[in-house]
Amino acid sequence: MCLSLYNPNFYQHRMLTFFILILWFSLVLVLALFQGYCQTPSRCLTVAQAVNQTRANCDLDAASMICVKIKFHFIKDPSNTAPFPSDQVYSELLAKLNDFLYRGKIKLILDQDCIDKRTINFELNGPRDLDDKLFYGSDANIAYYRSQLGYDENAFHVYSEFAAGGDGMALPGKNITYTSINAWHCMHEVGHMFALLHTHGWNQGVSPESYWECKNPLDPNDGSGDGLDDTGADPYSQDLAPKDGKPDYYNWINTTTCQQTIPASVPDKCGDTQTPWNIPVDNIMSYYPEHCKCFFTTGQLCKMREWITLRFPQYITSCAPTNACADIILTSPTKWSNGSKTLCDKQKIILRNNGSLTLDNYTLTRVTTNPTSPCQNLVKLANWDGIYLETNKNSVILKIIQ
Repeated sequence: MCLSLYNPNFYQHRMLTFFILILWFSLVLVLALFQGYCQTPSRCLTVAQAVNQTRANCDLDAASMICVKIKFHFIKDPSNTAPFPSDQVYSELLAKLNDFLYRGKIKLILDQDCIDKRTINFELNGPRDLDDKLFYGSDANIAYYRSQLGYDENAFHVYSEFAAGGDGMALPGKNITYTSINAWHCMHEVGHMFALLHTHGWNQGVSPESYWECKNPLDPNDGSGDGLDDTGADPYSQDLAPKDGKPDYYNWINTTTCQQTIPASVPDKCGDTQTPWNIPVDNIMSYYPEHCKCFFTTGQLCKMREWITLRFPQYITSCAPTNACADIILTSPTKWSNGSKTLCDKQKIILRNNGSLTLDNYTLTRVTTNPTSPCQNLVKLANWDGIYLETNKNSVILKIIQ
């Protein structure tokens, strides 16, 4: 097979396709800006502006990007014979997490480009057991389990044993979280690792009234909730109406449309029957249905930035892409035959001036391991960048011969 880039019909078809794609992506970008970069914009609600901007507020427009190092771990015991999640699963997960954080100018960067997939010779009984093994016990036991579980103090760590479901927990003040690799679940737990509370400020059951937030955060009787003013009062763990000793949970939302159904006349604990409710149904840190959750408020993003900067500055890293391998620049006709070439992360093949490239029984591939990484059983997720045409000449050819 031969693919010639100077075929007029081929060129015109591709250019038409190119401009259609540009128009489509432009529309998607405008919609994303309008919806606040939500994963499921059709499900997102309009989040009201905070009445009081004094708690955990910052100017995101003026803020610079914060890039933080993160490591993924997938742990199996010997009884688990299911395959490990693929590289692509983790690549997509990382992209989704960064989509959620984009408006806050926070970006997660794979430390040493690695995820750690390993089978251990002992049973791990959920997040509390993970905490016990990594941080408590004798020095010898801590060292042993840290080695077996691939833990270090060079990055934030995300541990998983399940693709979906299962327990989740972030450990306050520590650089680890335990979660499935479901995107919203993982983001929820990473949010906890970055110091965010649930929007209702509690776990299960009816919370103490001291936690109950009022619709107006300036009310002197307002409860502590999640400590932020722009997430909206969340009645999930409150007992509003009828007062029956049970938490309200999903009583005030439509779980299909993700719209709230609570009228303003339902009083909050401050007795307010005039101010509309603004339940944070679409907030990542809420307990509402998965398909509704796609949003962090400005206050939440500012709090995460503050926590990362003050508590874990050692995990902040450069946002500049690394390119350990120089680009390959071809300025004359070139043919690669009967072999393969391994290309590094972000590396380009550039056809310039009179350059052309013919691949004859030849494979272009990516670096698959990083021998300098401290992680064991690692997989490098980065891809080489592609083949670029930097010329105005119509005779530049890329040929693939099979």
